[in-house]
Amino acid sequence: MATTYKWQFAPRFRRNAIGWKSDTPTLRNKEALTEIKAVAKEEPLLAFDGAVLFLEKLAPAI
Repeated sequence: MATTYKWQFAPRFRRNAIGWKSDTPTLRNKEALTEIKAVAKEEPLLAFDGAVLFLEKLAPAI
């Protein structure tokens, strides 16, 4: 079963979008993890894809 899901956190993690001088990085990380955990309750494999996407987006955003 192929499910398409538009992750809400993905657009917030752009290259060089996160600086460390504010609370924004912590807030964005918490939002992403909350979304992934919510999806994991219904579709664990989709949540795994979201976790991988989160890690892929996080590194360039830093």
